[in-house]
Parts: sequence; C-alpha cells; structure tokens
Amino acid sequence: VLFHIPFRDSQSGMWVFRTELLCKMRLQAQGMALSQEIKIEAVSRLKGRCVEVPIPYGYRQGSSKLRVWRDGASNLLHLLRCRLR
Repeated sequence: VLFHIPFRDSQSGMWVFRTELLCKMRLQAQGMALSQEIKIEAVSRLKGRCVEVPIPYGYRQGSSKLRVWRDGASNLLHLLRCRLR
C-alpha cells in the first residue's frame, strides 16, 4: 500500500530479476526487511516488471524463528523509512 505495489505476500516466494537491476539497488536492510526492500527497489525505484505467483503452504516442520511483534514492528519501521526516503 505504501508503495502502490500489488503484492499480497511480501515475505515469501522466489524472486528472479535481471543482474543489472541488482547492481543498481541501494539496499540497506538486514534480516527479514531485506526481502521487502529488494521488492521495493526492483519495482518502485528501478521500474522492473513483476508478477506474483501464489504458492501452496503446508504446516511448518520444527519451530519458527519468527518473533511476531518484534519482527513485525521492525519490518513496518523499515517500510516507513523507505517510504520517507
């Protein structure tokens, strides 16, 4: 919504893009926010084409490393910083 990019799931999936886009990206994020920042850079700033292909989800095997509130707040703050740039 912040970047007018029609993604339904910003945290999963496989991304394929041209090498020249990667060379032009100005990435600053670490951790989980890196995935979002790559998508924002590729589509918003560098005007790359994109398509989202839904994938089926299964039950997770083992324990999750996600800390819902901390990771969610961190991602949101990073998105806001990116938007204000």
